[in-house]
Amino acid sequence: MNPLEIIEQASIDGLTLSISADERISIIGDRNIINEWAPLIREHKDQIMVLLQLEMRQKQVLEMLDSDPMKRYAVICEDPSSDPVLLTVAIKGAASFELEIPHTHYDGVALLEVIEQFSADMQLERRAA
Repeated sequence: MNPLEIIEQASIDGLTLSISADERISIIGDRNIINEWAPLIREHKDQIMVLLQLEMRQKQVLEMLDSDPMKRYAVICEDPSSDPVLLTVAIKGAASFELEIPHTHYDGVALLEVIEQFSADMQLERRAA
């Protein structure tokens, strides 16, 4: 079972996996079911953490976008000095996605210009439709 399947199947069994404030996997649900899943979750902890962090960033960027009806896009950049630079992007009416850009090719201003132009084009298309 891969990490995504573990999260999905544990959810079907009534468990909720998330990241706690101290950067650990938090599991909410029936204690007996947690005990059944715990060994498998521990075995795949690092990969599950990556997926839960991705899910958390996706929720954050969508909340940022929804917080203001005038916003056309929202971007979260974890650390612009990391390699690769990890970004989470949401464009209203288009998509939300993750980008990993090698640090040597990362240009935040150029990226924002492209996102701004694309989101403006999307807005024009929605108005024309």
